[in-house]
Amino acid sequence: MPEPAEIDAPRADVRRLFDLDSKVILVTGGTHGLGRAMVGAFADCGAQVVVVSRNAESCVKVAAEVCDAGGHAVAKPCHVGR
Repeated sequence: MPEPAEIDAPRADVRRLFDLDSKVILVTGGTHGLGRAMVGAFADCGAQVVVVSRNAESCVKVAAEVCDAGGHAVAKPCHVGR
């Protein structure tokens, strides 16, 4: 458990606190709002992120943005409600 002072650590220290190297995380609704923020945060922590949404073009765009920033992401358009 991190010390209270570590919880307020700058964003640069997030990866030290939450190391997700070698983890694969699937984020549904990963192209907008909270889902998009989660994609970026997980990628910043070293995860390989699967960006899932119904809109294929948006998935590809978000995955490309993550990769351009030095992260690892793939797009997987699908409708999880069906």
